[in-house]
Amino acid sequence: MNVSMNSMPRKDNKMTNEELIEVLHNKIQLLATIQMSLLDYCTSPDRLQGNNPSELMNTIMLATLSNKEMREDFTQYINEHGDDESKLNMMDINEELNPIKNFINRDINEEK
Repeated sequence: MNVSMNSMPRKDNKMTNEELIEVLHNKIQLLATIQMSLLDYCTSPDRLQGNNPSELMNTIMLATLSNKEMREDFTQYINEHGDDESKLNMMDINEELNPIKNFINRDINEEK
């Protein structure tokens, strides 16, 4: 079952227990990803050379978008609600990740 973080698949807007657990799992995973990014940023030796909030933001975005489900949900949200520049940026991100995904899929298929 593949349930996005904010989907309500049933007509009565009530989610099954399994769907709720998956949504909660995805949200906890997102929080853990952000927490690890913050921890890496705060403990990095480079951090002592100066405060660089844009580096922190980039690290959090990269960590978040590295998760396939979160990236797909975010891409869908941007496509529905984002401006043209945001849509273009998401297209660029997804295009950059395609060679990586193909490489990973190739390695997985070779192992079978």
